[in-house]
Amino acid sequence: MAWRCSGKSNTALIENLYKADIITSNVVRCAMSLTDRRCYVGQLNYNLAYEDRPLSIGFNATISAPHMHAYALENLLDPLKKAGEAGRVPKVLDVGCGSGYLLGAFARCYGAHVTGLEHIKDLYNLSVSNFSSDVKKSEDGESISDRVEIHHCDGRLGWPSESTEEHYDVIHVGAAAPEIPKSFFAQLNRGGRLILPVGPKGGSQIYQQWDKDEAGNLKNHNLMGVIYIPLTDAEDQLKDTN
Repeated sequence: MAWRCSGKSNTALIENLYKADIITSNVVRCAMSLTDRRCYVGQLNYNLAYEDRPLSIGFNATISAPHMHAYALENLLDPLKKAGEAGRVPKVLDVGCGSGYLLGAFARCYGAHVTGLEHIKDLYNLSVSNFSSDVKKSEDGESISDRVEIHHCDGRLGWPSESTEEHYDVIHVGAAAPEIPKSFFAQLNRGGRLILPVGPKGGSQIYQQWDKDEAGNLKNHNLMGVIYIPLTDAEDQLKDTN
């Protein structure tokens, strides 16, 4: 059903995802409605912006299909809500932010502060430019502009780089790790949630959810089989590009 959710506009796309029960909350419905995918797909893909499929953004990277973004947002909503109810600003770390789409979408969920990490300089520049276009175009742009920061760095170290302190209520990783970097677990708040694909390049990968309880214990839950680009260094990602 997910692949049948394409629309002729951003509004139609989001409503189709809602009707298909992929979007199940009004929070995600509103966030994705305000985050126009056309701002994040690049000019060559403008005519394909509202199709429910991944699109190339260059540099051996893609912007995920809208149904996968919706799934990630719905899956990570509960820890953000709980942080807000506890009187804190919810904090999100998006590793491998690529086109920047989830930066805008997460920032529209419970007033979250979002930190995006991207290790390819051109993709970092792209995410900065795309988010700026989103802010200028959207009706709530001013309210989210100061709640998103983007860094050019090795996302496998988290942010601040190599910190072992708990910082984030939610960590989303947009590339497959053969082994989960310890920094992700170390920087996850108690009561927080990490989701990421785990598995080798070109091999079997599992979308995993990791929850850290209030005692600091970690619990894993396998969500689904997926295919993502590998979480690797910049040189390895770029070696097959022309």
